Amino acid sequence: MRYRVISKESNSTGTRYDKNFKTECVQAFHSQRENYKSESAAIKVLAERFSVSAETLRRWIKMAESSYIYKRLTKKDYIARVVELETTLNEREATIREKDKQLEALRVVLSMYTKLPESQNLNSI
Repeated sequence: MRYRVISKESNSTGTRYDKNFKTECVQAFHSQRENYKSESAAIKVLAERFSVSAETLRRWIKMAESSYIYKRLTKKDYIARVVELETTLNEREATIREKDKQLEALRVVLSMYTKLPESQNLNSI
């Protein structure tokens, strides 16, 4: 991946990158963060990949996370995550309901077992 420079002036202290490149870097961080042991490790690797300093990438991430533009850009991602979590929750609730039914059936069997005369008790078999 190549970086896109807006301008590098002789009297400038650094390089200016366009917004699309910064957004690409930040999105790469958020999509790949879970693949690394720490946030710092992810930033270090991605900064090298994008040929920027780790501190620059860290600053872009912090600025993006606090900006309205970033939140607006990732609104679809947030909505998709909410839908995914709701689906997971519904599946787990269904599993719990099924387990509750199984538990109730076992309670019925147990109550019948405890009402049996001692001679028919399973312990005497």
